[in-house]
Amino acid sequence: HLTLSNVHYLDSVGTDDSITNLIYAVVNPLVDSDGDGVGDDADNCPNTANADQADSDGDDVGDACDNCPNHANTDQVNSDSDGLGDACDNCPNTINADQVDSDADDVGDACDNCPNEANVDQADADGDLVGDACDNCPSDPNKIELGICGCGVADTDSDNDGTPDCDDNCPDDPNKTESGVCGCGVADTDSDNDGTPDCDDNCPDDPNKTELGICGCGVADTDSDNDGTPDCDDNCPDDPNKTESGVCGCGVADTDSDNDGTPDCNDNCPNDPNKTEPGVCGCGTSDIDSDNDGTPDCNDNCPDDPNKTEAGICGCGVADTDSDGDGTPDCNDNCADDPNKTEPGVCGCGVADTDSDNDGTPDCNDNCPNDPNKTEPGICGCGVADTDSDNDGTPDCNDNCPDDPNKTEPGICGCGVADTDSDNDQIPDCNDALPNDPIQKGDINNDGTMDLTDAVLAIQIISGITPTQSVYKEADVNGDGKIGIQEVTYILQKISGLR
Repeated sequence: HLTLSNVHYLDSVGTDDSITNLIYAVVNPLVDSDGDGVGDDADNCPNTANADQADSDGDDVGDACDNCPNHANTDQVNSDSDGLGDACDNCPNTINADQVDSDADDVGDACDNCPNEANVDQADADGDLVGDACDNCPSDPNKIELGICGCGVADTDSDNDGTPDCDDNCPDDPNKTESGVCGCGVADTDSDNDGTPDCDDNCPDDPNKTELGICGCGVADTDSDNDGTPDCDDNCPDDPNKTESGVCGCGVADTDSDNDGTPDCNDNCPNDPNKTEPGVCGCGTSDIDSDNDGTPDCNDNCPDDPNKTEAGICGCGVADTDSDGDGTPDCNDNCADDPNKTEPGVCGCGVADTDSDNDGTPDCNDNCPNDPNKTEPGICGCGVADTDSDNDGTPDCNDNCPDDPNKTEPGICGCGVADTDSDNDQIPDCNDALPNDPIQKGDINNDGTMDLTDAVLAIQIISGITPTQSVYKEADVNGDGKIGIQEVTYILQKISGLR
């Protein structure tokens, strides 16, 4: 059904021929895609029904399909495809259909670099995507707030110690913020609390030293005698003239005044290079014995006569021998072997007729002519009985313990008490508190008695003080070969009766 209302006349056909126009209209009937009664060729919203064809902004796009009905935008460009044309979109390149603009600066929150601060110009001097209007560090692209370090300085904490590098003088040391004495990366620890940190203390565990010195850490470089050699290397720490005991010992010089190889301390003739003992002749005079008679020449008036030291009656070279001891030398005695006669007499030389002891035996046959009880000297000699009171085989005359059959000398323990040393500790049992123990536990000085002196010696050792007596480590109580606090405790308990 063809009516004038649905025939579309086009002047553009380029002809005035009415028949041609009619034919064209028949061939091309009116197209109305949205069915609003306005053909598509004349419809400002061909795909959206709008019979009123309202166009508020006059851009030839009807309000019904205009993505900016109040802003002329014939091209209908919508860069972000959010349903709003760029001409009226407060964020043309950022989808924000809601068009929220919290600060009312005509820039939507979705693309506003200061959504809560009005800044139409969107200025961003440092290009950090935060507008200058809300950037507290507008010239620092890395910060929008001052932070601790301020603008232009990062609040970086390289060592994660809670202090940013700007305030941390040791930014790579999590344990320090100041270099201190030792510097960054090295703790200022003072292990021995001596006021010098370990980094500068070559003896970090010795509170009294920061350098090894001569004696090393843990040992004082004390020089008790001020001789220039510390006690640790000085075997005579109290003698300023010696560092070794030498021959004479500490406190006594090893001087050898006469250069004879024997120091004066052992030389009883310190000024005589040929003697160390006075001998018979004294220092400075040789003890030469020219005739080897046992009497040095200094006392020998017959130095070339080995048999005489005095000229005597017979003169040097002739012995003054008195073979019979009768006071007349043989040179003048015609009975040289008879002490009772100088002439042969009646009995002849060597045979006296005298019975001096009136024992009935003439002296010539009596070997103890003056002892009425003996005719032979026996062991004890004439005049002394050979009695053996204790029957030990040694007569009383030679027995200093005549009533002790086991001893002939008192020894250390005295007569009647054996000098037995059961434990071979050089202390006889009579003086040994522990006769079967070579060195009594706790008897530090091995005097056979455990007493306060031993406790003092042990304390001196522990304290590093030179002991005032000889110390026997074998007296330790726990078998470790050392004298320590356990020995002190043991001795004091024993002394006090607690053990």
